[in-house]
Amino acid sequence: MHTSGSVVAVDLGATSGRVIVGHVDGAGVRMEHVVRFANGPVPVWEGEREALHWDALELYRQVRLGLRDALARHHDVASIGIDSWAVDYGIVRAGRITHQPYHYRDERNDAASRSMLRKIGKEALFGATACSTCRSTRCSSCTPTSATVSCRAVTEPC
Repeated sequence: MHTSGSVVAVDLGATSGRVIVGHVDGAGVRMEHVVRFANGPVPVWEGEREALHWDALELYRQVRLGLRDALARHHDVASIGIDSWAVDYGIVRAGRITHQPYHYRDERNDAASRSMLRKIGKEALFGATACSTCRSTRCSSCTPTSATVSCRAVTEPC
């Protein structure tokens, strides 16, 4: 039974990202931070308003650099996992991202959040998903259906 080795974790949070190597052996798990980098919304003027976007290309660059460094230092990496904010997305066509993804705090999400809350209510949302309804949290990816509420949002504390 194989009981030792290394794994790499990439964590893309709302304000920073990081690449970490976890060393697993019979004694437990030891964590080694490889790199930490800033992450936050980028304001972009879109004709009638200032929109908030993620800088997907910079995130991609930072993740690649962090993975390169982690793999150069550790040759026994068994797997790589990536965790992100989960409510935003980029559309990829022919291997290219079509636009910088909107940030979850962009105001374009407000109308969808209000509509969802009118349909199901704050209590039902929280009971089904543990999503809070803070002003700073957008749950535009929550989808009410006739019987259930499904939400991919991970919210921050109020």
